[in-house]
Amino acid sequence: MLTAPMVRNRFAPVFGLETASDGEIRSPAHNDGWRTGDRMGAWPIFLLSASELVAGRDKAQPDFRASIMKVDDGRGPRVMLSTL
Repeated sequence: MLTAPMVRNRFAPVFGLETASDGEIRSPAHNDGWRTGDRMGAWPIFLLSASELVAGRDKAQPDFRASIMKVDDGRGPRVMLSTL
């Protein structure tokens, strides 16, 4: 069965976008030792700290980064996602 990301990935190369393989979508890698420079599926890790993960792509157009940050501001833990 095709999932929404798998369907999207059929069209993405037409626009010059790289994608994760169907296998990476169906069975994502689990790793307790991720490091800067490793790849999570199709995404290279640019920054990894105790509170933030930044992954993305360097392409002629567009460069892309996604930041996932763990925040605890006294109201309890939250996750903040932003794109650059």
